[in-house]
Amino acid sequence: ALIITFFQYRKIVKNKSAFVSDKNKSIAAKRLSILPKVILTRTICRVIAWVFLILAYAGFSWGTYLEPVQKNGNAVSFVFDVSYSMMANDGPDKKTRLEAAANYAQMLLSHMKGVPVTVVLAKGEGVLVVPLTEDKVIIETLLESLNPKLISAAGTSLGKGIIAAQKGFPSSSSLANRIWVFTDGDETDGLLEKSILDCVRSGVSVSLIGFGSEQEIQVIAGDGKTAGYTSLKSEKMKKIVANVEKNSSAEIKNGVTVNYID
Repeated sequence: ALIITFFQYRKIVKNKSAFVSDKNKSIAAKRLSILPKVILTRTICRVIAWVFLILAYAGFSWGTYLEPVQKNGNAVSFVFDVSYSMMANDGPDKKTRLEAAANYAQMLLSHMKGVPVTVVLAKGEGVLVVPLTEDKVIIETLLESLNPKLISAAGTSLGKGIIAAQKGFPSSSSLANRIWVFTDGDETDGLLEKSILDCVRSGVSVSLIGFGSEQEIQVIAGDGKTAGYTSLKSEKMKKIVANVEKNSSAEIKNGVTVNYID
């Protein structure tokens, strides 16, 4: 369109003497002076109209819509709290909370034939250490060596662990995704409730599995010297579950679950 307009304009200017008489030279000269602006404006309008016509036929759209998806089978992500509070030895037979969590996870694995599993470690960060797999031997080997020293980041962010677990599920999978968090509920950044709510609203079920005693017990911090006291935050986790259920009633009705298991 631009090339054709250019040559048309050149042709008009070249032959202007053919239609300009001596009587109307001043009027014609004035009109010829604004001719480029007229042609340019007309050309731009035609180009814009043509572009919008193409865009209209391309069928662009934006926004979101809900589409029912049939889920078959399950995929599970184990999220282990490996903070130093999990080293408190108030588990069964004086085991640490982390040892008790590993034993419980191993028992669950024995009933999960054909169910793919991922493993995430949560401390100051959430790290996906085992991608989705049905090879239970790899996971059992990891369970035998769970330790706070596996992650150097300080603090406890159960929320970041849940976020890492959610990202570990393939987006195109037809499996129902579930996250199981093995923890005493102690966190330092307050992201737990928000991360669970985001998961539930995305169709991912979340279970918090609590380990330890509700009575405080002494534990040594990461520096090997500082002593602190820790307990199972069961009431806190129950409250978080209740808040998530309240704020995601539509998803709960569609079969997504969130619960706390002591």
